Amino acid sequence: MNPARYRPDIDGLRALAVLSVLFYHAEFALFSGGYIGVDIFFVISGFLITRLIVDEIQETGGFRFGNFYLRRIRRLFPALCFTLFFTLALALPMLSPALLSSYGASLASAVVSSSNFWFWSESGYFDTEASFKPLLHTWSLSVEEQFYLIWPLLLFILIASFKLRTKGIAIFMLIAGVGSLGSNMIMGDGIQGHLGGIFTDGPATIFFLTPFRVFEFAIGAMTVWALRAGPSQSQLNEILVPVGLVLCLAPVFIYNEETPFPTYNALLPCIGTAMLIYAGQARVTGRILNNRLCVGIGLTSYSLYLIHWPLLVFYKFYKFDDLILWEQIAVCAASILAAWLMYRFIEQPFRKPASETNINKRFLYGCAALAIILTGTGIFLWKGGGLENRYPQELQKIIDIGDKVTKEEVEKWNLGTCYIGGSFAQSQQYPDDFNAQSCLRIDPDKTNVMIIGDSNAGHLMHGLEQVFTGVNFLQMTSAGCRPFYDAIERHGCRKMMQFAFEEFLPAHHENLDYVVLIGRWFGREDYFEDVTHTAEKLSFIPKEKLLVMGDQMQFKGGVATTAAFWGKTNDFTGFLERKRIKYEETSNPELKDMLYPYAGFIEPHDYICDQDGCHFFLGENYTDPVTRDGNHLTPNGAVFFARKMKQGRIFSK
Repeated sequence: MNPARYRPDIDGLRALAVLSVLFYHAEFALFSGGYIGVDIFFVISGFLITRLIVDEIQETGGFRFGNFYLRRIRRLFPALCFTLFFTLALALPMLSPALLSSYGASLASAVVSSSNFWFWSESGYFDTEASFKPLLHTWSLSVEEQFYLIWPLLLFILIASFKLRTKGIAIFMLIAGVGSLGSNMIMGDGIQGHLGGIFTDGPATIFFLTPFRVFEFAIGAMTVWALRAGPSQSQLNEILVPVGLVLCLAPVFIYNEETPFPTYNALLPCIGTAMLIYAGQARVTGRILNNRLCVGIGLTSYSLYLIHWPLLVFYKFYKFDDLILWEQIAVCAASILAAWLMYRFIEQPFRKPASETNINKRFLYGCAALAIILTGTGIFLWKGGGLENRYPQELQKIIDIGDKVTKEEVEKWNLGTCYIGGSFAQSQQYPDDFNAQSCLRIDPDKTNVMIIGDSNAGHLMHGLEQVFTGVNFLQMTSAGCRPFYDAIERHGCRKMMQFAFEEFLPAHHENLDYVVLIGRWFGREDYFEDVTHTAEKLSFIPKEKLLVMGDQMQFKGGVATTAAFWGKTNDFTGFLERKRIKYEETSNPELKDMLYPYAGFIEPHDYICDQDGCHFFLGENYTDPVTRDGNHLTPNGAVFFARKMKQGRIFSK
């Protein structure tokens, strides 16, 4: 570290970024937008790496790529390597086969700096919950490392080969940044049918892939030239620091998981970060960041970022329940302590470049050997199915039903129904094919029931159509498409619901006996107003014919994942009962009250649970579970549920 170039205020800025991420991941409600800390890191990286490259080229007339990458490896790999071995040691005994298999793929991809591609490929409605992915956070490290791979060469060509002057480089960066931001806007809804349909999931594409993050690095890079053009100290800097802090901190408390991101929403924290880098050395307000506490946390920020997420994931998995306040605080404190130990005993000893060539060679050989071991282990776990033989035979049967669900199997379970897979939500297509598939054909000789909603509606169709033989079901269901009149942002869902609510129902509601809206509401109170608004908009349908179904059986972790965890108890049914979301904890009572003036309510709890308790399995020996994950029924579970509905005289005129 060159003391003349060291900026303690930037370490203070790193503290702001990493604490935002830490508190967001620890699920403190106040920090609902804390994920923007990653974007602050991207801007800082863009600034520091660009400054380093430009200074060396201008001072020496060249750039030593070997030295640059050696410093990067010394800076990043030892702490990352420790984190990977730490997670591996906990993943082997704790994760279920599918989770361990997915972990293996993420382990191998994290070593070769491509985990952002892996998590992008896994994204979608049926993706494993983020809380079961110990290496999910490494996606941002892969983005940074891909930036390190490309940016030095590009800058060297621009400065050394083409002799671009300062203005020319700044213009190039501006063009690159605008192009990257523009691509966010274009890809936000996905592009259906292009390149084999691989970009249909627009939100995941712009979140995980490096080209869509270039504008954040570019903002940091352009700050290098802004500093060269402006004075090092001025009264303006004293104002820019608090303004920059507001721009960085406001999204932490205002944004949430529903905020489209990065897109234009990332500009606020990125521009705020650039302001703080530009003005961070201000004599008075600069002390907000340039103090011992912030600098100390900032120095450990890399280790803190690496270790905090695995600690949270494995502790939550061990507890198998949501964290309460003292646990949130304790895990954050443990993360900070672990980060200091990693910084002191791993980062610092390896970070200083050795002067002897042989020492550097031994270091690189050691890194290569560890990388090969980790990559090979990851591939083995991935391709080996997650070591399923660790479990007794009776548990393997349950795990096979739930934990190994693939998108192909889900489609198979929905075979013969009109359920549309997850890519539809981001697609551009209009749902004209519903009529072609006879999904909306009215039968005058039967009771006609129209089902509208997401996968919590789609998974019922197998059972409904088998059990209610005298009922003709019309179906408009797709993954993640909740039945809202005008609140759906994703293109395919929005078009489908517009077609249902603005065209089909106004024209045909008199020929329908029931219209049923079904979605997953648990934990999303903000959806209550949307579905209530929808029911109000459908006031032309009599209340006794318009029904909304509440949440079905919900678990804190799927049945199969719970089964894999079953080594800790001999009372599996009792364990499931403890992990089931109790009726009073569900969204159903409040949602039922809100809907009362506009629609009837179907209470699924009445069909899954009775005086003898809740039905988790059909038959004996836990071989036929009712649910396949935390909230979706198996095909046999759907038949069981539909029979209970029929006994309750649902859809009886």
